Amino acid sequence: MNPRGGGAGIWKSGMAPATDGDRIFVVTGNGQGHENKDTPGSGRSPLSTLDEVVANFRVSGGKLTLQDYYESYEYIGMNAGDRDVGSGGVALLLDTSVFEGTNGVSRIAVTIGENGKAYVIKADNLGGFKLGPGATDNILQTIIAPNAVFGGAGSYPLEATKAQPGTGIVWLTDLDGGPKASKAVPDASGSLVRINIPPVGGLNKFRRLYVTNSNAAVICMGSPVSIPLNCTSLGDFGNVAIGMTETLRVECTALIPITKINGVTIGDATF
Repeated sequence: MNPRGGGAGIWKSGMAPATDGDRIFVVTGNGQGHENKDTPGSGRSPLSTLDEVVANFRVSGGKLTLQDYYESYEYIGMNAGDRDVGSGGVALLLDTSVFEGTNGVSRIAVTIGENGKAYVIKADNLGGFKLGPGATDNILQTIIAPNAVFGGAGSYPLEATKAQPGTGIVWLTDLDGGPKASKAVPDASGSLVRINIPPVGGLNKFRRLYVTNSNAAVICMGSPVSIPLNCTSLGDFGNVAIGMTETLRVECTALIPITKINGVTIGDATF
């Protein structure tokens, strides 16, 4: 992604490129050359050194053409400190029936990387370079994470009771800080509102609402599921001689209305 200077690879910790059908969104890492140097530039202008950028490419005739990009105003320092924004992928929040922002913004892109910052961007106008107030970023919001993130942002739209619209959630994870969640619809100031969730420790990689921690535990988050039965522990069969049998009793209490039991299965093939 950087023919003039080298580097700027697309790695994103194994995350795939994001697409809405006509466009492909990628994030790049450290590079050299720095065509923008310190001069503000439009994301719609050609750029041959796509280091530390979120970029979208138009797919036409089997070819990719750069359409738009966002490059952090800190990109030169990020390159020098090996703080790739490209260690995470892009999550696209494009379903206008779920995500509805203020001031006409309803299509959102979110990325987070090795520099520990989550960038919330307009998917239809990524922001270019240093076009914000005081020559900073022209994006919706920057969220500071405690540490570097190797994975990415993800979103799974959750509907409230009676399928109320606008209840999507943006999920972020990092290795040490655990998952973080915000309402996908920004508030009146255009900022995402943090949702308090239980701490679960360091995480390895985002998998929708299923994540793993360093102790190989799978942590599932989402709407509560009604467990049909609450059963007592099976206990210990003790020492049973070959050819003999032993019976243990398990009592189960129904937690939801049950009218029929179709069968019982045992998870351990030994029994």
